[in-house]
Amino acid sequence: MTERPILMNDEMVRAILAGRKTMTRRPMPLPEGEWVELRRDNDGTLRMWHQRAVTRWPMMMGTCSPFGIPGDLLYVRECWAPACDNGCCTYYRATYKGHRPPYYGWKPSIHMPKKRARIWLRVERVWVGQVQEMSDNDAHAEGFSATCREGEGLYTASMNFARVWDSIYADRGLGWDDNPWVWACEFEVMDHD
Repeated sequence: MTERPILMNDEMVRAILAGRKTMTRRPMPLPEGEWVELRRDNDGTLRMWHQRAVTRWPMMMGTCSPFGIPGDLLYVRECWAPACDNGCCTYYRATYKGHRPPYYGWKPSIHMPKKRARIWLRVERVWVGQVQEMSDNDAHAEGFSATCREGEGLYTASMNFARVWDSIYADRGLGWDDNPWVWACEFEVMDHD
């Protein structure tokens, strides 16, 4: 069993804590070369194999799932702040109730050490697909629900997911309409404060 970090924004942290989020997706970086196939290694690791021409002879390269394999643990990195000088306590921005920011200021999620993590997830399933292959049930498992916007009508959970996906990835050429390949993971919440 391996432990890996996973970044989550405040909205997704709240969805996990409320029991609404049990699935996540991340864009699959496709390196130069022709995508060939997906295979599982002997240890169960899902790996994307692709052909890459670094010389005159093509070479097979592999890219592993960022989520690991079923049974692995993910600790959620979120925006946080130390509560005091000695670092004995931690504030988490997603659930912070204070009227002012903490004295030491908020630290980005990328800098959260594992010992500060309050949410642990066990990987149940990992797969690959294109982002538009997700169902409305998948969008619900991602923590989204249908909403009604005045003057615009009903937005399905998938439409709301696509809107947030674009806000994060569209400027990188990985927007919903680009239909990028993604790593997808279903997880179970193991522990949280």
